[in-house]
This record gives sequence, C-alpha cells and structure tokens, in this order.
Amino acid sequence: MPRRDQEMAKKAARLITDIEITPEVRTRLIGLPFLLHRNGLAATLAFIASKSDSKSDLSRAYSKVEALLSKQIRESGINGANQFSSISNPVSAIWLGERSSRHYLRLTAEVADTLLWVKRFAEASKAQEAASVDSGVDNE
Repeated sequence: MPRRDQEMAKKAARLITDIEITPEVRTRLIGLPFLLHRNGLAATLAFIASKSDSKSDLSRAYSKVEALLSKQIRESGINGANQFSSISNPVSAIWLGERSSRHYLRLTAEVADTLLWVKRFAEASKAQEAASVDSGVDNE
C-alpha cells in the first residue's frame, strides 16, 4: 500500500502533466505553498477558485489545482467532507469554516503537503526544459 506522500506526489505529477507549463504558470505554482502559509487554507482556496476558469493557461492550471485540492478535502475522512465541492460553493465554505481547529489544521497540513509536491514538480519541469534546451532537443 502506497504511503500518503507517495499518493500526493503521484497526484501532483499528474496535475503537472495535465497543464501547459508556461513561465507564468510555473511561477504561480511554485508560489502556492507560500500563499497557503501566509494566508491560510480558506483564503488560499478562495484565491485559487477566484482565478479558475478556462480562458488562459494560468486559469486552467488554477482550475486543475482547485479540483485536486477539493478532491483531497473530500477524501480526507473528516465527517461531512464528502460533500465538499469547491470553496466557491457557499455550502462548502461554511462547512470548512465550521471545522474544529484540529480538523482545520489537519486539512491545512494535507493541502500544504500536496502544494509542496506541486511546487517540486513545477520546479522540475523548469529543470527538464533547461536540459532539453541545453541538449538541443526541440520541445515541440
């Protein structure tokens, strides 16, 4: 049975392979763990949801991150979490706000772990891109 961090790494790797990694997208993904640390779980989820749509590579990336984190919250095993859809859903936002400190901190820690993996893979995509350029391989 895979460890929790192995599952998070796998989900983050899938996320990175599912989005177009432009320099702006990479920069924003790398900054997500700091955003969580600085602003907290609810504010970070709300920010990501507010930037999610399908109009640009960056907004599509935010949509994928929002879906990943919402699914993670639903699968957390916390009572009522299976009803969580998105922080932009008022019912989900209320549910999150009503969690005990223990549950809120647990969700924050799990989201932080996932965002750290997203950051690592975003950084790795830059290293991979640089290696391709150095070796003369065309990325297209």
